[in-house]
Amino acid sequence: MPLWDLEQAWEQRWCPMVNGLLFPDGSVVPVVAWPAAGGAPTLGARVRISDLAGQGPLRWTTLGPIARAVSPDRARIAAVGDGGQDADGFVALLGGPQKGLVWLAFLDDSGPFEAVRFEGEEVVARAAGGREWRFPADAPERLVVTAPAVR
Repeated sequence: MPLWDLEQAWEQRWCPMVNGLLFPDGSVVPVVAWPAAGGAPTLGARVRISDLAGQGPLRWTTLGPIARAVSPDRARIAAVGDGGQDADGFVALLGGPQKGLVWLAFLDDSGPFEAVRFEGEEVVARAAGGREWRFPADAPERLVVTAPAVR
């Protein structure tokens, strides 16, 4: 499968193990560092997945969907779940007439995502540890992570 065909990989529930926001045009915005107590992660510059593959072989993992939500206007679907490793999680946004992949966040240290909902223009995904990840649907690079609730 070509590296740049993320939509085809998504349909088969595969994803390159690139920690960041992946887009069907073959670009990725890598996550460089996570805030310890919540807030916005540090993101790298947008690069091509094929450029990352030029630095060494890309590993791939399977994705296991756990939950999904439909936007109030029924124009978008958000899906969340886990990856092939215990700490992996993903959040995906699908939209348009064919409900094709808009973006996919693959995160290697989030833990599996257990629930998802739409709040206004945000996709809000809850990870197993209680943190919520808020992705503006049209600008997922502006994501914010909340600290887990104290129990």
